[in-house]
Amino acid sequence: MTNEEKHNCRKKIQYSLISKIIRNIQYRELRKIDFRGKTVLEIGPGAHMDHYRYWNAKPKLYTVADIDYNYIKSISEECYKLGFNSRYVHSMIIYEDWIDLYYMQKYDIVIAFNLLEHVKNIDEKLYHLKELTKETFIGSIPAEGGLMWGLGRQLFATPKYRKMGIDWKKEVYHQHVNCSRCIEAAFVRNWPEVKFKYWPFPFSRNLSVIARIKHEVA
Repeated sequence: MTNEEKHNCRKKIQYSLISKIIRNIQYRELRKIDFRGKTVLEIGPGAHMDHYRYWNAKPKLYTVADIDYNYIKSISEECYKLGFNSRYVHSMIIYEDWIDLYYMQKYDIVIAFNLLEHVKNIDEKLYHLKELTKETFIGSIPAEGGLMWGLGRQLFATPKYRKMGIDWKKEVYHQHVNCSRCIEAAFVRNWPEVKFKYWPFPFSRNLSVIARIKHEVA
């Protein structure tokens, strides 16, 4: 199976009904942020700008950064359809080590949904995120290792991977290099003021689907 075929398979799973439901639960946190007059950076936006309906206004500047040019192109096209123009939208390709972000300006709001489970050298990545964020960092990670995560994989992802002839365990391990506990521990080490929320059970990460992360500076 080619990399393109694997990419298309992951995309179908990412935008399946259950995935859309989960992402919309994550995106509701965006309603708590005031985007008016703000500069926004989103890292790893994916193929679609599904969360825009939760914004209260267009920001002063919206920048998207991803290692995949196709995602950058897709998001840029959707932005223009939403009424953004070149004055509002910037886009850039980043390398896996994120060294590009080290030289970038700071942003009022930094968004990273379902990203940190995929990156290597998590402590270094959190350092970059902290340096880039002026006011608010908001993102989410799947609660990997928990009961709901395992059930979700078995019910929704595994059959599709098997149908495509992909070893789903190897694929998941290859794509998701950090579990939720590792990411939370990295935040404690590097960015302890970040606050976590767990859904749907606030006191048990093992039974949660999503751990939502939010940091605000007064």
